[in-house]
Amino acid sequence: FSNRVQVNGAVLTPGSYSINEAKDLRELLQLTGLQEDAYLSRAIVRRLKQDFQPEMIGVNIKNILEGKEKF
Repeated sequence: FSNRVQVNGAVLTPGSYSINEAKDLRELLQLTGLQEDAYLSRAIVRRLKQDFQPEMIGVNIKNILEGKEKF
């Protein structure tokens, strides 16, 4: 599907979400909720670049939730 993101891992409600439901990763994580034992220091975001090549980006979930980083 276009304009959708897939969330899985240590979240309370994994699944497919419209990009219109959250403006950034912080809002998306607040929407899905995190499990109590979620590892917050690192997560992997996988996406397709404009040329449809896959890209993997490491992010710090704790910093994103605290507003120290944006993604």
